[in-house]
Amino acid sequence: DAVLVELAARFRGLLRSGDVAVRWGGEEFLVILRDTERDKGQALATRLREAVAATPFAVLGDHMHVTCSLGWAAYPFEPESPRRHSVDQLISFADAALYRAKHTGRNRVVGAKVNTNASSIDDVEFTLVDAAGHA
Repeated sequence: DAVLVELAARFRGLLRSGDVAVRWGGEEFLVILRDTERDKGQALATRLREAVAATPFAVLGDHMHVTCSLGWAAYPFEPESPRRHSVDQLISFADAALYRAKHTGRNRVVGAKVNTNASSIDDVEFTLVDAAGHA
C-alpha cells in the first residue's frame, strides 16, 4: 500500500488534471492522456515510467526498487474525429498497448497510435519504448 501511495504521488506530479492513470493489476498501469499529441504522449508516459524506476521507494524503513509497465492512449484518439471512438474502445486500445508492454519485458511503455481507419485493435499502431527509452 505504501508503494502505491508513493507511486500515485509521483504520477500526480507529472499528469495534468484531465489525464487518467489506472492501476490495471500488479505493476501494470493504463494511462489516458487528454488532448495530447502522440509524440508528447509517448514522452509523458516514458517520464511516468522513469519517475517510478529512478528513485527507490521508502517502505517501512527500507528501500525498494520498483518498476512499472504502462500502456497508453490519447483522448480523443483521432483529434480530427473526436467522437469516432468510444471510451470503451480507448480503454481497449490502452489495454492492448499494456499487453504488448508486458510481453516485451518489464519496465516498458507502449502507446496506441491512430491508424487512418482504426476501428478495432487490428487497425491500431503501437509504439514500444524500452526501459532505456529507445523506440
